[in-house]
Amino acid sequence: MARTHKTAHIKAAMAEKERLAKESRRDDIARVQDARTRFERAQALKTVQRSHPRGYRRWKREKSTENTSEERPGDAEAQEDEDENVAESTGVEAKNGSYSADVSEEDVAQTPVAEEPSGRQRQGKGPF
Repeated sequence: MARTHKTAHIKAAMAEKERLAKESRRDDIARVQDARTRFERAQALKTVQRSHPRGYRRWKREKSTENTSEERPGDAEAQEDEDENVAESTGVEAKNGSYSADVSEEDVAQTPVAEEPSGRQRQGKGPF
């Protein structure tokens, strides 16, 4: 019976230690996010790196993937279907994600473009 009590006590202590570590990690990461200046942020990041190396790597990985969008295989097809529906209803054709109203490549190629004067011919000050 003494062994069971000792094991239960050790497990409870380990659980409490893990809970405190998670709480500390959350507080340190919150301190990084709440930093107002670069210096405060750098200091908070150093604290997180020293105190919680594994937690910092996991947080950094989550932070880097937070802003990326993942495309699913059906997303491209859904976008094409939506573009076709818009083209049918409005008479405007979608090309490469941008809509153009019945303008061919030949029309664009024949459009005159004003030539810019060379650097020696420019008058005035500055690079522009």
